[in-house]
Amino acid sequence: MPETNEAQMAIDAPTTDDEENRTTMPTAFAITRLDDFLPPCDPDE
Repeated sequence: MPETNEAQMAIDAPTTDDEENRTTMPTAFAITRLDDFLPPCDPDE
């Protein structure tokens, strides 16, 4: 499947987008931390 190869190449290609990666990683980490602090089911309710 050439489409999958192209997609992977496109993802690996932008190495200059370091700033974007630095912004995305902490954001994803913050969202994960948020899930830990805010459980889907509050036992007090």
